[in-house]
Amino acid sequence: MKYLFFDIECSNGHNICSFGYVIADQSFCILQKEDIVINPESPILLAPHGKRPKIQLAYSDDYLKHQPTFDAFYPKIKGLLCDKNTILFGHSISSDFGFLNLACKRYNLPGLEIEGYDMQKAYQMVSNCQHVQSLESIIEELQISHELVFHKSCDDAEATMLICQKIFEKYQLNMQNFKKKFANCLRKNSTSTSKEQKTNFTQKVNELRKKHLKAARPQKVAFSDGFKTLSPKTQFKHITNLFKAGFDYTNRIKDCDIFVVDDKAGNRKKYFDSLRAQGLQKSSITKNQLAKLLSERIDATGAYNKTRQQ
Repeated sequence: MKYLFFDIECSNGHNICSFGYVIADQSFCILQKEDIVINPESPILLAPHGKRPKIQLAYSDDYLKHQPTFDAFYPKIKGLLCDKNTILFGHSISSDFGFLNLACKRYNLPGLEIEGYDMQKAYQMVSNCQHVQSLESIIEELQISHELVFHKSCDDAEATMLICQKIFEKYQLNMQNFKKKFANCLRKNSTSTSKEQKTNFTQKVNELRKKHLKAARPQKVAFSDGFKTLSPKTQFKHITNLFKAGFDYTNRIKDCDIFVVDDKAGNRKKYFDSLRAQGLQKSSITKNQLAKLLSERIDATGAYNKTRQQ
């Protein structure tokens, strides 16, 4: 049995730009360490405009742009995370599962049925701390000497391993009794849950369509890749405004009349461009053009006060 510690960094809070991991044996001897650097197909936005970012990534924007995209590394990442002879660990591992889910969805790849232990939660338990802590602060508290670069994914993965090793040593644990002691630190990522969420999303859209859409033969609007990164609440707000303005919403690009482009380059935009290249007559507009169109349409119907999309 091997242990795999992994960490993910994102360019803007959700698009993966590096996947780092450390594979160790049961004595915490490192067998393999690697940083997989990924083109996030988005600019680096680590702080609101005009504010200084709290973290600094290990790679420049230019360097990231020249790397392969997530789909090129998917088979390798899947092989690492889905190995039945490997136990996964992470720091705030549920967040990393979420980033992986977004990436799989963005590139139309199968989700990953995986589970792993959250060492941030485990340390919170043993330290009796009321709040979660960063890797840096835990490493400092445990007085672990290191030459790691924080926010470099493979180094963060190694830091997670060092914390796990300290906990094993302090409580004289093996994997069997670790599982018992920290059972509530196990986090699961299920694709069936994602399917349920997709079904619920579709049901909600249908409810909104029935309530707000009055047009007899509405034009169908589909969105580019950036739309998928928004929260469900924000997506529903945009879809509701479409219905109120007399448009319909579709996730299927092939079925749309209007395609809304944004600054997130990805498979949806590539697919739309390929359809246009094949001669299919489909219009494209920007987010700002859509905002103006919705505002004008809604004002004309008097359905509700003027609202501009951001």
